[in-house]
Parts: sequence; C-alpha cells; structure tokens
Amino acid sequence: MKELPKSFACKNTNQVLWDKYISWLNTTYSEKFDGDSDMYQYYGITTNGFCDYHSSIIFFDTSISLEEWDEIVNGTQIKTEEVMKKYEIRRQELKKIHDVACNDWKEKITEYALRNPFGNTIEFTQIEVDEMFKAATLEQLPILEGIFGKQTAEIDLSGGLVDGKVLFDTNRNLTNALMCVRASGKYENKAFILNDRYNWELVKDANYQLCLVPTRR
Repeated sequence: MKELPKSFACKNTNQVLWDKYISWLNTTYSEKFDGDSDMYQYYGITTNGFCDYHSSIIFFDTSISLEEWDEIVNGTQIKTEEVMKKYEIRRQELKKIHDVACNDWKEKITEYALRNPFGNTIEFTQIEVDEMFKAATLEQLPILEGIFGKQTAEIDLSGGLVDGKVLFDTNRNLTNALMCVRASGKYENKAFILNDRYNWELVKDANYQLCLVPTRR
C-alpha cells in the first residue's frame, strides 16, 4: 500500500483534482487555503513538517502529481472499502431480484445462488452490488434499495459524461442528461430539472462556494 511522503508538494495541473487536494489540506491540517495564488504554486508539507505553500519546490522533499496524491489518499481507501464491505441477503430476497431482472441478469443471479447451495443466505461484495445498481432500471431500483439499502457513490464530472449521459442538455431534454432547463409549467425558463436517478445535495465547500453535488443512488 502506497503512502504519502513525509514532505511533499503538489501544483495545479488538474483543476478538479486541485480543488479536492486543497480541500483535503484544509480539512486535514485545519488550514484555509484557497489555492489560487499564481506566485506560490507548490502546496504541501514542508521539510520542517508544516502545511504551507511556496514558490519553489526546494522547501519540500519531493513533488508528486495530483494523480499520485489522489490514488494514495482516495484510491486505496475506495478499493479497500470495496473489497472489505460485504452484504448478506436471504435466498428469498435474491429471488425477488431475479423476478424483475432482464434475461442476462437472471443468468448471473442464478450463478450467485450457487455460492451457497445448501444455505439460506447469499453473500455479495460492494463491487457486485454497485454493478447491480448501475444496471438497474427505475422500476428495478426500489427492489434493490429495499434489499441492500440506498447506495451512494461519488461521481467524477471531469469527463463530461456520466453513465453515458451529458452533464447538461441545451435542448431541454432530460432523457440523456443529468440536468436541463425547465421547458414548461410554473418554472418554465426559471429553473433546472435534475435527473431523479441520482441524489442531489446543495452544499458549501471549504472555500464557502455553493456546490450542487450529484451522487449515484
């Protein structure tokens, strides 16, 4: 398992990861950095062990990329949770999923049932549960949520697409988008419609900026 160096610094090469990094520094070390300085580009832990920012890497032992930081701090944690977290459901509950599944998933669920052929429960990993929720239709979701509980997961918006959907549809069509402008009714042209396949939360970040955060159900 990789660990962060005792003294290191990152610079802004990816705005999405940079925002995450600055927020992590502020939360972990009780700072109030905004990360917007053009002169002081390196933010991290100095050779003296202080959380600080400077114009040169010489104040730090090493420079690491934001991608390396993200993999060490976030990637390992996510992978560990996916491997360790388990769900145990009753065989009758597995049949409920089988009853509403498409043909391809009926075959998969039949294979799952063979894991414990003489027992009354079946065990699933978090990764397997995530796969089921990702493939589920709006009609199938309530069944899964009733068995596994509601699932939330962070979404990376930097690619411009989420689950094959655009972030914003300019033609006021929500079919293949996360959000669009309201096209009719009381809030016509005055509000955004949010795709209800996702959870939405309005929060303020470490820089007190208002953010609309979507997560997978």
